[in-house]
Amino acid sequence: MLPRYVFGSQEIFHLSYNSSRHPFQVHKFNRTSTKFAVKIEVYVFETKHLEWKLLLDFGRRPTLERFQLAWSVDNATGGKTPHSFFILPNKLPGTGEFYLGIAPLLTKQLLEEWKNGTFNFSYALVIYETSCRHWDEMLSTWSVGQCKVIS
Repeated sequence: MLPRYVFGSQEIFHLSYNSSRHPFQVHKFNRTSTKFAVKIEVYVFETKHLEWKLLLDFGRRPTLERFQLAWSVDNATGGKTPHSFFILPNKLPGTGEFYLGIAPLLTKQLLEEWKNGTFNFSYALVIYETSCRHWDEMLSTWSVGQCKVIS
């Protein structure tokens, strides 16, 4: 089981050593509407400079070799500011289960430190469904129609 700790409204995840594989953790979330975008925020809490890979797949767990979308982040903010990713509705296939894999990209030295238990990885993750809504005066309700993205 993955240790979890609460940091504000986020949970902090710690990757522990498993001799059978590279450190890789997968999180499942459900997308409930094709009209909703998805926002992912990752806080990385590490003292060593390290790049992380985020891999997204629909309906199945991603692997380091197979995924639909990918991003790279580093720990330059020290966990104070999240790395944020906003995925537009038309970039995601349908509704249902999505899987986000997170893996630190290790140098040979850091892999050895991790195996020896002298270095651990910690991050916090928040996933939101978002949508554009406006107040419909005629229906007196919030509506998702007629929203336009303006840059």
